[in-house]
Amino acid sequence: MSAVFVSSDTTQPRAAVPHGRKNALKENRMSKVIVIVGSPRKEGNSDILARKLAEGARDAGAQVEMVYAADLRIKPCTGCLRCNLVKKCTLRDDDFAAFAEKYSASDAAAFVTPIYFHWMSSHLKVLMDRFRSFTNVKILPHALIHTPQVRLPERYAFITVLGAPTEDDALPVMKFFRDFAKISKGEVAGEMVAPKLAVRKQVTMTEDELQTTFEKLGMDVDLAMPYHTIYLSYLMRAEQMGRKLASPREKSSGPDWV
Repeated sequence: MSAVFVSSDTTQPRAAVPHGRKNALKENRMSKVIVIVGSPRKEGNSDILARKLAEGARDAGAQVEMVYAADLRIKPCTGCLRCNLVKKCTLRDDDFAAFAEKYSASDAAAFVTPIYFHWMSSHLKVLMDRFRSFTNVKILPHALIHTPQVRLPERYAFITVLGAPTEDDALPVMKFFRDFAKISKGEVAGEMVAPKLAVRKQVTMTEDELQTTFEKLGMDVDLAMPYHTIYLSYLMRAEQMGRKLASPREKSSGPDWV
């Protein structure tokens, strides 16, 4: 099975460059954004928000590639740690090498995942476990030192989607994402937790559709209007995040929060 990548752009990515980064602005070229979707449900809420983010990045002039973790054949990390020596993952016969090439060629990366039983989707978790091979890890008595050993994106955005009424279940995942950006030596251009999304395509439902859905679920139909307003804000913020990801900067003073 070959890797599945979805993109409206046909330009081939440049080769990965070990260490360091080349800023798109300095190179006078189009910024490259990779959007990684953790949900196996096409046209679900996570996919819709991911596509909205991609739309914002594309409208801002970026070359955008969408990758669905569930469509990739990825073997689980075995913890062999050989990547610390050879600077790449030594597992073979799956889609990770092709994915890694595209990831390393990207200037910015967005991760969008539903929360399944208090964590990111299993599809995204298996993929991200293999990211260990991107970084050399030195173990000291009281700390770990992470040093990227391949070219990595320099800007990141994270969206978590959940059916729960509050953000609580997503907070551990968001902390992981921030730590991941830190060890990747990148900046967080935006993040969003999107609760109250339990039904497929709920984020794009009209007020009337929400009333019908809430009635079937035994929820207060008067919530349709305020929830609709919330969902519109999710779509707007996702698009804004995409625009920020598409904007290379010479230097950042710190994270920009959406």
